[in-house]
Amino acid sequence: MASPWLDLAREGASHQGAAPDDPVVSPELLDLFTLAYLGDGDRKSPKVTPFYADFRGLPPTLVHVGTRERLRDDSVTVVARMKAAGVAADLKIFDGMCHDWQLYAPMLDEGMASINEYAAFIKAHQA
Repeated sequence: MASPWLDLAREGASHQGAAPDDPVVSPELLDLFTLAYLGDGDRKSPKVTPFYADFRGLPPTLVHVGTRERLRDDSVTVVARMKAAGVAADLKIFDGMCHDWQLYAPMLDEGMASINEYAAFIKAHQA
């Protein structure tokens, strides 16, 4: 997973107060997406977001997120919850990166590094 948005209730620290300087994902943009996706629905429903679902039985998962992302704690929390459910889950936090920095590969070394790590992870877990 690359920088997943899973905390629609915005309870994570990176959604609160002095959130990271995320040039891509603003609170206003999240408001718009939440309204379009969910309307007045329950932001914690496992039917709406897997953030509150049962993670048991999921395959090995690799999550990448940047330190400058408003969605950073979504990744930290989902990996912790996956591990607690017995899922082999790994998290790598890329210093100084904003949301979707992988789009700037190959111009950005960190973008290529993320893509290459995902490729290696997939190859290592093929059936």
